[in-house]
Amino acid sequence: MSANLHEWAHLLLRWFHIIAGIMWIGDSFYFMWLDSHLTRPEPARDQVEGELWMTHSGGFYRVEKRLIAPGQMPAVLHWFWSEATLTWVSGFFLLLVVYYAGGGAMLLGANPTLGSGQAMALGLGVLVGAWLVYDTLWSSPLGKNTPLSTAFSLALLCGAAYGLAHVFSGRAAFMHVGALMGTCMVCNVWFRILPAQGAMIKATEAGQQPDLSRGKVAKTRSIHNNYMTLPVIFVMLSNHFPTLYGDKNNWIILLFLFVAGGAVRYWFNNRDKTPYARAGLVTATAIVAALIAFTMPPAVSEDTLPIPTPSATPMQKASIHGTVKLEGPAPAVQILHMAGCQAHGKTEIPDNKILVNNGLIQNVFVWISGGLEGKTFPTPTTDLKMDQEGCMYTHRVVGVQAGQPVTFVNDDNTVHNVRVSGSKGDLFNTMMTSQGDTFTKKFALDPKVMLQAQCDIHPWMHAWIGVVSHPFFSVTDSSGQFAIGLFDTAQVPAGTYTLSVWHEVFGQTSQQVKVEKDGTVTADFTLKAQPQTSSR
Repeated sequence: MSANLHEWAHLLLRWFHIIAGIMWIGDSFYFMWLDSHLTRPEPARDQVEGELWMTHSGGFYRVEKRLIAPGQMPAVLHWFWSEATLTWVSGFFLLLVVYYAGGGAMLLGANPTLGSGQAMALGLGVLVGAWLVYDTLWSSPLGKNTPLSTAFSLALLCGAAYGLAHVFSGRAAFMHVGALMGTCMVCNVWFRILPAQGAMIKATEAGQQPDLSRGKVAKTRSIHNNYMTLPVIFVMLSNHFPTLYGDKNNWIILLFLFVAGGAVRYWFNNRDKTPYARAGLVTATAIVAALIAFTMPPAVSEDTLPIPTPSATPMQKASIHGTVKLEGPAPAVQILHMAGCQAHGKTEIPDNKILVNNGLIQNVFVWISGGLEGKTFPTPTTDLKMDQEGCMYTHRVVGVQAGQPVTFVNDDNTVHNVRVSGSKGDLFNTMMTSQGDTFTKKFALDPKVMLQAQCDIHPWMHAWIGVVSHPFFSVTDSSGQFAIGLFDTAQVPAGTYTLSVWHEVFGQTSQQVKVEKDGTVTADFTLKAQPQTSSR
């Protein structure tokens, strides 16, 4: 599918899906409200269970809920079924267009454990499996114990959310949890509610007394659907909020927001029946307040950043240079199918995670990791630019000194978010909504040196920032070469050091180097092709 057709399909399906969802959820809200406001007519009328007078748009309406005697079907009877069907069908195709088209680029997370085909099979299988498990549970004898079955259902949903969040990108995980709930809702309509209504109508038309037990089951499933509406609406909106789905504990956030949504529905459905209904609103408010505090990134005050002073050690005209080689065959370069991102007209480009040329590795961070303890160096005041262009970071790996300003720039005509995390979790998560947006941050030292920057909206967008306390670092170029102090004004002082190299796939290694005054040291490294655990 071309980029233009993909964009139009995405827009039209989303528009249709929202309209259908408004119709279906509006029906659910209306009938739950109607049931809670019906009163017995005075005087009582035969076969009328309850009635309600309403006024709207300049008119008066009288609504009755009644039983129908066998053989007395009305000439016209409206069924509410198309809204649920159209919502699910449009949502399913929207899921395919956004997350399954283009090789599943939006489906997988930063470090996928499954292939794209396996991930797609899992995503679709979860929708079917969720309904089978849910329906089996509530059709079993256990389903008659509502509190226990509700708790069991929530535990199963918790397991699904946890599993999907550790396989899919955060955004895709949220959408699939919402989709599995939406699938359960529409299957309730197709397989439990409509068949029960059809059986009642058929019996009535045949002059028989309908089986009311099936109607009670249908009503129970309708109530389930009503309580699932607000959680599903949240998922429909969540793709705009990477602060939530990009959090490392995103599945916990999702589940607690689901509980908050159910608590709000409880208040809506029971506020005119019992004074205890307000507990639902209080619970939802407390959950949201707790989540706001839970997702607040740690404050990194510039006062806590190192304030270096020039070292008393005179700078020598010495340098360290060398190469980083790969031992073993280089993995094949993956092609990114960037569905949902048409910046600069590019939808397929090579991934820059692993770049190897004639056995030499690009984008390896090299730095002096030991031997400079107790020495301080001036912090650069010029900022390092981290550009986002064509839905990619223009630099995969960079280095900065602690306290040096880093400016993030959105060069694309699309929305990005920048989530930077280190060994202690997320440092910040900032939206960049427009082309030309910029913001600047300074970083303190991190025990594991490398900070990860990523865009949760476009899961393939990654960069790594090496933060050190001195200017003696480098990144290998396309020929696998690095140079420290060769072109810098602050050149390496004489001494014995630990020199380390890091690559996000091939891992980290170190060696000792001795730098003489006015000398040049050559230090070559070899990393093994077998992937290792990246330092985070």
